[in-house]
Amino acid sequence: MTSTVSAPARYAALAAILSCAFAVRAAHVAAILHSPAGDALVQDARAYHGEALRLAGLAPGSRDGPSFLNLGYPYALAAVYGIAGPRVGAMLFLQALLGAISCVLLALTARSLFDDDPAAMIAGFAYALYRPAVFYDGLLLTPSLAGFAVVSSLWAAVGAARSPRHHIVLAVAAGGAVGAGALVRPNILLLAPVLAVAAAGLSAAPARRRIASAVLLGTLTVILPVTIAQRAGHGTWVPLSANGGMNFWTGNHSGADGAYSQAAFVDEQSAAGEEAGFLDEARRRTGRATMTLADSSTYWLGEGLRDIRSDPTRWLGLLGRKLLLFGSRLEIRTNVSSGFAQRLSPALRLVPVAFPILFAAGIAGLAALVAAKRLDEALVVGSTVLVAAATCALFFVAGEYRHLAAPGLALGAGSLVARPLAGVRRAIPLAVSALALVWSLTYAPADLAGGSGAAIDFSNFARAICMDGLKSGDVIAATNRADALLDLAPADLAKRAYVLDARLWVRTLATRDGTRESYVRARDAAAALTAALPEIDSGSYSDEFRDRVRSTLSERLRVLALSPHASRD
Repeated sequence: MTSTVSAPARYAALAAILSCAFAVRAAHVAAILHSPAGDALVQDARAYHGEALRLAGLAPGSRDGPSFLNLGYPYALAAVYGIAGPRVGAMLFLQALLGAISCVLLALTARSLFDDDPAAMIAGFAYALYRPAVFYDGLLLTPSLAGFAVVSSLWAAVGAARSPRHHIVLAVAAGGAVGAGALVRPNILLLAPVLAVAAAGLSAAPARRRIASAVLLGTLTVILPVTIAQRAGHGTWVPLSANGGMNFWTGNHSGADGAYSQAAFVDEQSAAGEEAGFLDEARRRTGRATMTLADSSTYWLGEGLRDIRSDPTRWLGLLGRKLLLFGSRLEIRTNVSSGFAQRLSPALRLVPVAFPILFAAGIAGLAALVAAKRLDEALVVGSTVLVAAATCALFFVAGEYRHLAAPGLALGAGSLVARPLAGVRRAIPLAVSALALVWSLTYAPADLAGGSGAAIDFSNFARAICMDGLKSGDVIAATNRADALLDLAPADLAKRAYVLDARLWVRTLATRDGTRESYVRARDAAAALTAALPEIDSGSYSDEFRDRVRSTLSERLRVLALSPHASRD
């Protein structure tokens, strides 16, 4: 049984989805840009920005080998910079628009898949008001463009199955969207065979083989030229980016805990730091001083497999932990935490759909489709969920990896009204929804919950602001801005020593202006950090952070001691 509305009402609803989604995303981006954090960039975002400047001819430099970064995002960013100038805000507002369009495409996908307008509205509004989607659309990172590519592929694949006249063109377009997404995030390549089977299953029997082949052809049409160009340019076969082996080892080595953790031999948690750290360590272990980045990726893949073979029982337990973490309410950070962004953005705090809500509704809808034996529709709904879960299981669990599941979960939420079950079977989605909600809300290991807190983000952004100030020669303005950001950190913030350390670093830089006020504030910051040293040594902080504090605290104190105000203190 389906429910439809008139064409004008449908268009009005789609316009409402677009307007709502864009308004929320634009308000969030504006709030971040007008906060003390502004357009400061950390970790991967900083690396993407630098690479985009180089590609756009706005900064010097060249790359001799394959990219350690995800390949496509810097090129997209460079295209925007080439038109609008090197303005971070221009890319973020573009992502806000693409995110809003994704919500409309998802609604159209649900309408075509279920032939039901209420289902389409639920799917579209669920994604429009999904907090992680708004959050990721406001970051200079890959999830926003990857999400747009995935939603586009779903829309085209379902359209191919439902449109006898244009089915081949739409199927090729679906595959092409998967290929474009894989350039931005290589794990999206896993979606191609799943979507080919799903689109074929929805189609009439005579066209199934053609549609499946067209989806795969569309993907290869995008991926093969890039792969061949990589081979021609760098002399080695690289699957889009040269970090796959490192990520596999990170998520599966003998000390892995299911989430990202910085390797002991990596000095700095950044793209450049990881690239250098993994390459140098691979060269040291093998004695091959000429090892390339591609060789290093192969080496670390082998090391990860060796650790799995050495203790398969441990690895199976780790795999189970990853799958449990996949459904957890934790939005595990790898670059920036959602909690940090919520501190700066009222719009993000007000967005109502959190992961546990979408997860419970989406999984319930998927279960209902399976119970109703609508397996082809279930495969479309579950396609992105399966690929996201496989990625987290294969590598490690991260919010950026899990975000790929959101479009499928939104479709699943819509299917609850489009494909209601009758009789006793109506209890199936209710039971599954309850189990999923309990799972999501209760499974949040304390060790990982602390790692996804906002404290380290306040520290990282304050340092990034000051580094930019050092480069531009405007240290005082930069330190004042960093100080204003640190003032927004709540006093009871977990792991507050991250903030105390950043505050001392910022205020020590500020003593360059020579004023007594800057000196006194830096002295007080030094006293606060010194008082927190027992807390830092308690074991709740990483070895890398403890080492950094110990090695730099004395240096900062020497800077303060050389101040002319110190002798009169």
